[in-house]
Amino acid sequence: MAAESAGKSIAVSSSRKPFDFSPDSPPRLSLTPDQFKHCSEALRFFKDKLQMPEKIRQEFAFLQANRMRPSEMMRSCTVALDSVNLSKNRYTDVLPFDKTRVVLNSCKDYRPSARGYINASFIETSSTESISRFIATQGPLPHTYEDFWEMVIQYHCPVIVMLTRLVDNYKSEEPSLSVLHIQYPEWPDHGVPRDTCAVREMLKRMYHVLPSLGPIVVHCSAGIGRTGTYCTIHNTIQRILVGDMSALDLVNTITTFRSQRIGMVQTMEQFLFCYNAIVDELEDLISGNETNSKCRC
Repeated sequence: MAAESAGKSIAVSSSRKPFDFSPDSPPRLSLTPDQFKHCSEALRFFKDKLQMPEKIRQEFAFLQANRMRPSEMMRSCTVALDSVNLSKNRYTDVLPFDKTRVVLNSCKDYRPSARGYINASFIETSSTESISRFIATQGPLPHTYEDFWEMVIQYHCPVIVMLTRLVDNYKSEEPSLSVLHIQYPEWPDHGVPRDTCAVREMLKRMYHVLPSLGPIVVHCSAGIGRTGTYCTIHNTIQRILVGDMSALDLVNTITTFRSQRIGMVQTMEQFLFCYNAIVDELEDLISGNETNSKCRC
């Protein structure tokens, strides 16, 4: 099932079209011989890992045992905790770190102490231009809609991936920016979808979005659980395709993400879903380049 069929997609028209806004299924990615090799190697690794559920549980237990303590978060999120910014946070325990927060050049709150605040964080594992950068953010509140669109426009974000049904009716009048907006409202909070098809359909639409265009905005409600899960899947597949086999270490990837935004990938169920979605997508990439068959979703 395509992500758009599960929700909706909107585009802000522009003379510059960096990618296709077609509602049809995206074209299948054609792998180079090296990419085919990398995907095959990664698939073997992840399928073997799925045969060791206890090992996967131990990995997530390690992640949880090394979570940031509340006192450390308080020291790391001073701008978010400033009294002028408190009402801009959907949850008091999900705040952006000072060092990785998205800073707005302008917003409707011009008080100096606001310091261009929005509850959003830059997420990346590599500075190379071949790997997408993300902005992980909470679902906008009624009084932060303008800030949200300031962020999208300021950072030239080509795609918004919306993994919740809490917020709706986004609109933008910015004439110089094209934005692909994909909504998948059926992903339950703290849970996972019934299968990986819709999430992978979203990912397939990103293969032809150049990372150099700007960071991809991903949000759910708090911007950490479903958001972190999608970012992990996307980042892992993308790194495998460029030959970065350190992507096979999901614990390291999520640890890196959590150093940039607290609590990315919240539950064991979401952690296991990362493994399953990555395996399904690698199988699809490989089978498509072996037989040129249609997507099974």
